[in-house]
Amino acid sequence: MGNFFFNIFYLLYSKMLTTNNLPRLAFLLPLIFKLENELPTDSSPFVRYAFTILITAILTLVSFLNIIGYFAALYLIQKYDFHNKYPKYSKIIGYFEKSGKLLIIVEIFICI
Repeated sequence: MGNFFFNIFYLLYSKMLTTNNLPRLAFLLPLIFKLENELPTDSSPFVRYAFTILITAILTLVSFLNIIGYFAALYLIQKYDFHNKYPKYSKIIGYFEKSGKLLIIVEIFICI
């Protein structure tokens, strides 16, 4: 069951790379998918299950760290009042705040 989800993510990610040509945006995801394909086919079901759990734990940890990073960035933007300090970048800061909230929701969904 776990391999099914990883195969779907891998297919979606590879499709995204071919359409957008943006491999720089997700540096850890290709490494995780490469680890999934490195598992020998003649390994026991327990090893496959343990490896799938390990990869799922890595994805959950990365998602959790991203959530903490987004909350920290949003907190620092509000604490140091970057809207008034840097009015030239007010649009970019506002865009980051709006998109950050959406990305937090996506990361929470991935983490769960």
